Amino acid sequence: MVWEAVPNFSAGSDAALVARLAAGPNVLDAHADADHDRCVVTIVEGRLDRLVTAVLRRVAVAVDRIDLRRHAGVHPRVGAADVVPLVPLGAAHMGPAITAARRLGERIWRELRVPVFFYAEAADGRRLADIRPGRVSPDLGGAPHPTAGSVCVGARWPLVAYNVAFESLPLVAGRRVAAAMRELAGVQALAFALPGGRTQVSMNLTRPDETGVPAAYARACELVGSPGTPELVGLCPAAAAGPGCDGGLLEARMAGMVALRAASAASGELANWLAA
Repeated sequence: MVWEAVPNFSAGSDAALVARLAAGPNVLDAHADADHDRCVVTIVEGRLDRLVTAVLRRVAVAVDRIDLRRHAGVHPRVGAADVVPLVPLGAAHMGPAITAARRLGERIWRELRVPVFFYAEAADGRRLADIRPGRVSPDLGGAPHPTAGSVCVGARWPLVAYNVAFESLPLVAGRRVAAAMRELAGVQALAFALPGGRTQVSMNLTRPDETGVPAAYARACELVGSPGTPELVGLCPAAAAGPGCDGGLLEARMAGMVALRAASAASGELANWLAA
């Protein structure tokens, strides 16, 4: 079995910190964005206990190095290590991912004293949209850490994080576009104002087999009435790929890791998954 973690850290402009969070042999990708002041790291492992340890080590770095009081990105967040999902890939099952997410959350609270919210499959489908406005209390801990806030730990199925930025689009119009995008199957969408008068429609495609990148890009451009600049955040399964996904295919990155680590036990797990 192969498992993926996609921690989102509230740091996108500190190159040295991003490099530290992205260091490691099982890191497939790291995507940093200064406007959002956020980075997304993609890690894969053949064993969930090792994945939990790898993620916890990075969360500890984020808690030590990130001070939310000085954070200025446009992306909503509750913590220095804001969102930490564990994801089953290929034939892997959700049950073990839920158990591992719970174990990870308990270690974050016990060892780092950062309050934890569980979400998605680790919390019976609870949404980040319920957590960020403060409508629920932490599952572990209480008041936010003074500099690191809280952390959302979850287990979920694979999704595609995808943005389209438009020139000279007012934010109010971008919000209407985001609302219309949410009418598509499995699309979560928000609009953000970016420097230079641009507006970004930021999406999670949670059912990429139903609404993939090509459909999302085409619909966003249709609603705005002009082409936009696409951006893939992290990696994308080849079957869902489209504009902006060049170089970001999940299968290609995993195959590259297998080639580089053909003699290791982890690469054997990855090779088995790719051959399945």
